[in-house]
Amino acid sequence: MFISIGSNAHSQNASDIFKEASKCTGLISDGKNFGSGFFINKNTFVTNYHVINHLKENNIEIRAQGSVFSIDKIIEINKTVDLALIRVSDSSENYFRIANPLEIKVGQTVYAIGNPTSFDEKVFKNTFTNGIINNILKDKLKGRDYMMDSKVILHSADLNPGNSGGPLLNEKGELVGINAYIRFNIEMMKFAIHADELISLLDKNGLSYLKGNISSNDKSDSLINKNTDQGLLKALDSLITGKGSLAKDSAAFLIKPLDSPDNTVFYILLLFGIGGLVFAIILYSGKKNKVRDLPLMISSLPETLTHNRNFQVSDDSALNNFKISYLLYNDRKIDLDDSEIIAGRDSKCDISISDNNLSRFHFKISCVNSNYIITDLGSKNGTFINGNKMNTKTLSNGDIISAGHNKILFRVS
Repeated sequence: MFISIGSNAHSQNASDIFKEASKCTGLISDGKNFGSGFFINKNTFVTNYHVINHLKENNIEIRAQGSVFSIDKIIEINKTVDLALIRVSDSSENYFRIANPLEIKVGQTVYAIGNPTSFDEKVFKNTFTNGIINNILKDKLKGRDYMMDSKVILHSADLNPGNSGGPLLNEKGELVGINAYIRFNIEMMKFAIHADELISLLDKNGLSYLKGNISSNDKSDSLINKNTDQGLLKALDSLITGKGSLAKDSAAFLIKPLDSPDNTVFYILLLFGIGGLVFAIILYSGKKNKVRDLPLMISSLPETLTHNRNFQVSDDSALNNFKISYLLYNDRKIDLDDSEIIAGRDSKCDISISDNNLSRFHFKISCVNSNYIITDLGSKNGTFINGNKMNTKTLSNGDIISAGHNKILFRVS
């Protein structure tokens, strides 16, 4: 069982994190479509809603730890937070511990592990990248058949198609998020669903998990659990009444029977102090953490990280020594070759987009001397590259083409 920390939390070497994380991470597939995911307890596998939504339930299998796990039941799929919980028939001895959500902060180092694809249709199992948390916020995302409204983590660890559903980890090897999607700006912005959302979903379904140093099904009166204020109240009651081990071990020498006449003022002050402390704790615990909803300069049509294609799995991360250019639009990867392609509203276009802000034939991309040239075809609302209106331009890696309400990313691999 992968337990990232014991009673004392310590950062781990990145190689050690990868070694253990790869045991908990899996590839989920129906033979055609695929994504990433991970175990959160012995029988529960977690991935994104938009991953499971592309799979045929009767053909789903999970590959992890050199084994194939069959699906017993889809426990829940939640469109709002883009998460899915799956029960497997067999048992996994390796699963993640969830980080304390209050300890997930901007600036922390994070690691992503998953099963990204290359341009030549290969899946590279358990690819490991690192970055930092750039922001924690609420984000809304409109998919083809769902509307996500979730607490998310913006981070800089590299993600590629196929990473959807994979874990985002901290330096202790604890789960902080579930990688989900990217948005296009000058650079790609990578997002993971915050661990808070997963905890809520697990609690809702009565599923056990490890969180920080305490298991979710720990019913003790620990001062560090879901009932922190209740545990503290019991401890204070123990101190006042003189009952229980806490009173005997920690405070018997401080508190005498309340009928001692020479200590009346002392006990009045003590009770007022305890009352104030309890009030502050209850007041604090009743407040919800507010998440900043910051405006982002982003595309309304993100590139999700799930692909529908035939694929082969490879554990070799070496890429071929040639370059290929392609476009990323919505859930599509469009390879470019020597042929001219035209984008617009007309159904005859190579890239046909239903958007009244587009002209019937909006722009074209041509290959000239191994370079790709984009040309506006006299469109009504214009074609923009990285926010600048243009008529003709040679495309560079990372350029964002804007036409109407649509963003298309040009990439060279």
